Order: sequence, then structure tokens, then C-alpha cells
Amino acid sequence: MGQFIRPLAKHLKEWGDLTARIGMQATENPDAVGGAAVDYMYFSGYVTLAYLGTHGISSTN
Repeated sequence: MGQFIRPLAKHLKEWGDLTARIGMQATENPDAVGGAAVDYMYFSGYVTLAYLGTHGISSTN
């Protein structure tokens, strides 16, 4: 199980850092949010699917 949780924890931190970075860029350039939107949504979706996958694995054990 740890083989899935460690990378997920890394990506959760990266997601938070990415959110903060986009927010900081948006204070200087409002278009930064639109420019990052698609990639951000993909990243968010992948991390969420990984979370749900590990949750499903842990509930079956």
C-alpha cells in the first residue's frame, strides 16, 4: 500500500504548491488563471483518481 501512498502524498503537496503559484501569478496577471486552467484541471483529476484508487484498494483489504 505504501508504494501508492508515498507518490500520492508527493502529488498532493505538488497540487497545493501549484495552486499557490497560480494564485500568486494571478495577482500580477489575471490571464494566468485561464492559461493554466486546462493543465491544472487535468492534474487535479489525475490526483483525485489516484486518491480514489488507493481508497478503493485500502477498503478491499
